[in-house]
Amino acid sequence: MRKIIFTAILLFSSNLNSWNGLEQYQKKATREETETRISNYLQKSPTIQDHYKITNDSLMLFASLEDKQQKDPEYVIRFAGEKNPPAPNFTITQDSGKPLEGLRVAIDPVGIGGGMATIERRLIRIAPSEKTENESIELDTSALNLLTASHLKTKLEKLGAEVLLTHDSIGQAAYEKDFDAWLQEFLENNGASEESDSRLLTTLSLLLERPEILLAKIKEFVWNVLSNPEITIKKTLYYSVFNKFDITARINKINDFKPHLTLVILYNNSSQKNSNGMSLGTDQNHSLAFVPGGFLKGDLSRKEWRKDFARLALTNNLEDSIDLARHIQGRIQKQLSITPENEDAIENLAINIQKGIYCRNLALTRSVHSPVCYSLPLCIDNFDECKIMANQEERDRKIDLVAQAYVDAIIDYCARIL
Repeated sequence: MRKIIFTAILLFSSNLNSWNGLEQYQKKATREETETRISNYLQKSPTIQDHYKITNDSLMLFASLEDKQQKDPEYVIRFAGEKNPPAPNFTITQDSGKPLEGLRVAIDPVGIGGGMATIERRLIRIAPSEKTENESIELDTSALNLLTASHLKTKLEKLGAEVLLTHDSIGQAAYEKDFDAWLQEFLENNGASEESDSRLLTTLSLLLERPEILLAKIKEFVWNVLSNPEITIKKTLYYSVFNKFDITARINKINDFKPHLTLVILYNNSSQKNSNGMSLGTDQNHSLAFVPGGFLKGDLSRKEWRKDFARLALTNNLEDSIDLARHIQGRIQKQLSITPENEDAIENLAINIQKGIYCRNLALTRSVHSPVCYSLPLCIDNFDECKIMANQEERDRKIDLVAQAYVDAIIDYCARIL
């Protein structure tokens, strides 16, 4: 009998511990604030209502629709009786040579680059045409993301900020093992890994809920295997397993750093490809920004995702992320003459806040515990931009301009200049 009681206590304690991160949000947000965030920013698909319920005094989370129907919540967060004034995230140091002293900024340059650029599909090859002066252009976008992040880090540190890069050299992952070492171990174990199996099953379960995407991926996989089996297998294992490990490592590094704000940097690539897989290039050039929100069907199927959803619904991180994104988009337009634009391909995947800013449920927008902007400052396959980036001297000048636009936007955000 004692053993049964002790086991029950352990199970109850374990369940409480798994929700400890949300305890700090008890009675911190009102019902009105929570409902507004969910309806305006978080809920893209009505199916996510299977996993939550708002009552007069609480937000309830449910593991499944069945649990919701049986009124069996896995966690309950009580609402505040009245709105609490938001605590300042960071106060800028006025009249100082180091106005950002004390500010912690996390920067994630997307990708790994170098020898991994082909595997991670970050090596952009632009087909020769009159607009490229009949020359093909090859760009490692992951390397450019990192180069921009490094320029930004230097500029911010001169202003007194403490800056974290999730990785600081080309070809380096944030995960504890590089891809080749992980792949060798994976193959030696005949793919037997509980952690890897979990990642694969998660990917498969999400695809099964979207059969049209699953069918397209199966066709793409079969075609690629027939044309280049070794690279295709590596790409598949990278995206379905290793990339998820690496993104988790990036998120953990960021959250351990406890930043006041986080910036994710990715140069956009939006043009169509020819039969050889080369980008056709584009005259279009625009900026995009993603912030938390836009949960789709299946996006609350895991407990950690429901925790992230609740945290976003109960804190000011959403509003602060949107504010940061607006400042970034404004500075990019003002200083680089690149306008924010919407993309039709994203409309069904996200919630449009304003031109060029979307609430989109990506791992780095969802799970980072600070205001975050996932910024795509320009289109790297734009004919003018790709020629600039292919010339080292011009590239360095352009990247410095991009980094300075980010610096000025961060200063604006911290000073709350509108």
